[in-house]
Amino acid sequence: MMYQGNAAYQLETQRTWDVPVSRPLSVYEGGAERTRRERASQTSLVGLAAALLVSLAVLGGVRVALTAATVSSLRELDVAQSTVATARETRSQLMVERSVLSSADRIQKIATENYGMVYASDIDTITVDGQGGESEMAEGESVEGAESVDSAAQTDSEM
Repeated sequence: MMYQGNAAYQLETQRTWDVPVSRPLSVYEGGAERTRRERASQTSLVGLAAALLVSLAVLGGVRVALTAATVSSLRELDVAQSTVATARETRSQLMVERSVLSSADRIQKIATENYGMVYASDIDTITVDGQGGESEMAEGESVEGAESVDSAAQTDSEM
């Protein structure tokens, strides 16, 4: 028996020397190959769905974190604004109180009424010179003469 190619001859109906007429071959897939492909496509779909779910969860978490940070910042800003408003109100009250307390008329009234102070009628001025003023006094000037000269000089400078 002689084989030519991959087809076997039927010896009963044909002559052995004739080449049989070839029919087109068709491929029949078995059940295992089809289920393997279906399973692979289902696995890829499940993996894609899982990746999509994880990415959506991560994006949701980031959004929640940003919202929480924004709310926290807004609360801190509100506290800071209320603190600044309170500080400005206190400052304005203290400025008014300072202007009232530092009034020259009020100070004069308290000094005269509560402490019995009066304006000086005579101004006495004593000048002490640390470089030898005592030796000049000893040479002939009296203390009363020096005081009168200093008081006259000061009244001239005040005018």
